[in-house]
Amino acid sequence: MALQQNVFDTIVDAWKANIEALEEQKDLIEEANDAYTEGLREALDAERKAYEDEASVADREQLQRELSLLRRSGGSASEIADLEEQIDNALKDEYFKSQEDMIADIEEANKNQIELLEKQIKIEEETLEY
Repeated sequence: MALQQNVFDTIVDAWKANIEALEEQKDLIEEANDAYTEGLREALDAERKAYEDEASVADREQLQRELSLLRRSGGSASEIADLEEQIDNALKDEYFKSQEDMIADIEEANKNQIELLEKQIKIEEETLEY
């Protein structure tokens, strides 16, 4: 009877170990998939941001060309003032956007550093448990 119980316990332990290994594999696949899709999203967001930034600069440059033409052709003072205001606002927007981007980059770098440290701590704790 004890031999049968030992065999049964061994089989149960093997199944439990197999289930645990499968769960670990599932977790790793989920993490890899999440990291991959997150990377795709970040790349798309960066591409969209670059496109929008280029469009914004192009719009401002167009306004500057229009202003130059108005000045040379003797455009009205109100039109010139309006374009100057639009250009000034565009320059301010570009400045503040660049500052916001810099802050976002710093926050992302800090977040990544903390994530790396958390992973390292987890590995160290798992090593101790093993």
